[in-house]
Amino acid sequence: MDIDLKKYRDLFFQESREYLDLIFSHLSKMSGTHFDSQAINELFRAAHSIKGMAASVEFEDIARLSHALENLFERLRERRKAPDKKETSQIYEYVKALESLIEKYHGKNTGEIDLDSLIKKIELQGREREKEQGTEDKEEKVEDTGEKRTKAEKINIDVFIDPSAESPSIRAYMALRKLKEFGEVLSSSPSVSELREGKFDGTLSVTFLPAEDMSKIKKELLKVNGVMDIKTSKVEDKPIEIKRKREERIKVKSEILDALLSLTGELIVAEARLFDSLKKNLTQQDEIYFENLSLLIARVKETVLSARLLPLSFLTDRLPRVVLESAQKTGKEVELIVKGEDVEIDRLVLDSLHDPLTHIIRNSVDHGIEPPEERERKGKRRAGRIEINARRTGEFVEISVIDDGRGMDAEGLKQKAVSMGLLTEEKAAQMSYNEALYLSCLPGLSTRSDVTATSGRGVGLDVVKSIVEAHGGTLYISSTPGRGTEISLRLPLNISIIKTLILKTAGEEIGIPLSRVERVVEISNGSYIQDYNLYELNGNMIRILSAQRFFGGEISRPRVGILVNTPEKSFILGFDALIDIEDLYVMPVPKPLTRIKGMSGVSILGSGKPIFILDPYYMTGDLFS
Repeated sequence: MDIDLKKYRDLFFQESREYLDLIFSHLSKMSGTHFDSQAINELFRAAHSIKGMAASVEFEDIARLSHALENLFERLRERRKAPDKKETSQIYEYVKALESLIEKYHGKNTGEIDLDSLIKKIELQGREREKEQGTEDKEEKVEDTGEKRTKAEKINIDVFIDPSAESPSIRAYMALRKLKEFGEVLSSSPSVSELREGKFDGTLSVTFLPAEDMSKIKKELLKVNGVMDIKTSKVEDKPIEIKRKREERIKVKSEILDALLSLTGELIVAEARLFDSLKKNLTQQDEIYFENLSLLIARVKETVLSARLLPLSFLTDRLPRVVLESAQKTGKEVELIVKGEDVEIDRLVLDSLHDPLTHIIRNSVDHGIEPPEERERKGKRRAGRIEINARRTGEFVEISVIDDGRGMDAEGLKQKAVSMGLLTEEKAAQMSYNEALYLSCLPGLSTRSDVTATSGRGVGLDVVKSIVEAHGGTLYISSTPGRGTEISLRLPLNISIIKTLILKTAGEEIGIPLSRVERVVEISNGSYIQDYNLYELNGNMIRILSAQRFFGGEISRPRVGILVNTPEKSFILGFDALIDIEDLYVMPVPKPLTRIKGMSGVSILGSGKPIFILDPYYMTGDLFS
């Protein structure tokens, strides 16, 4: 019976992408650093895994190229010396060729690859590097002796500690230190930090690369007080498991998650409508039933929303490649540090963040990070540093991209904006340094006089800002000349079921996402200066904009306002009344209403009445003018 390979090939394309991302991630950290045996091992096993999967789905060309890369990584592992910058660049090109070949099989690439020539080139490079390092001989001499031994192979060592011994975790730590005297500890369970914290169950498991005879190492280990027994076994190279959150997940089609979310939203609407129609006739017992129903629906909502959350690592794992490519094109040395990659965010938001983060990082490499020689003259490290920092604050996630480059040119931004007619000289003179930084978000504005592959066209931060704000987020920019720049994105964890303020203006009820509101204020007589549309709040005069102007018609004095803080300005948006705060299922605005500036979504109230969700950030553009 013929086997239908299609579903297995779909799985191959998905998993090979993960292995390629892993390879690119390690390559970006490898050049010019100390030899990292664990990274080399993962490169080898990733190529080995792609080879095995490709062969099983009859992609012979992919299997051949993966096998050549596997052999190259094996030589690196035997050589035990980090590849230099030139060699890393060559390996990077080989892996890109493998990526192109996989995309060709997937129907996403029509380019041709001279596979035989490429494989010969890879094999030739491996042999040449062996000769340069003097490692073509499979035997190497042991230092300070005339003896010869074959190349060491990794082994697993299980060290059993006497449970009755005093402080077993300390005994295990001493055994681990003793092992390091006779070779290289590749990994251990428990780890050193766990042993220091006393986390130990009686067995220390170590993956070890010995530099001495194992019989001698065993004798020395047994001398450690508390060691009862030692068992060893050979390590077999197996397809690696990607050590991320995704190990704990099952793969579910995104369409199913989207349908679940939609059904949950409809359930919330149905609950609100049912309660609204029956609330006048409910008995005390009925109210208890409704309360239990509401709790169950709330739990369903939280579960569905959490099922849509993905760790930021699904995005950041691809960014080392962006840094590597940008650094190679500009001739710079850059290292990328990622912190908080376990922070989770809604899949829809995560997908939309790829382009903004990619642009910010390319911008940092191209505009911010100085060439190595210039950095050395300034007393900086030769390699620039870009750090991505993610953290969760309440119902928001904040992602910061920080570089240690030259900082932004605020005066240059002002001059460029004036020359393009986007700003008057008078307004430019009145702008503070921080205010001028946001001129970089104007469409078409760039301070570069030349156009490169990554910048100079004036298409960038304006798109980043638009994407972030379209998802209910905020873009912040800060920079210090000579020290670097920080660009932060603050985004809600989810954008489908949100807490919403229900407000009334011009006889209409509208919704404002609570994430956009700093606070709600009652506009009293004593603090309201009607002639100037100003409101005194905590000793500061803040401009009031009437939401009625958004709908047209006669403008009356607002009774309640929402304080909105944007990076560029603070203001109060005035309304007639605050009605309620509700969880609303927000649906996309149908055409042609998408043309209305500030219209971000539509929902349905318990009364069955539709309500438009407005974004005050966009609403106020016309109101300010």
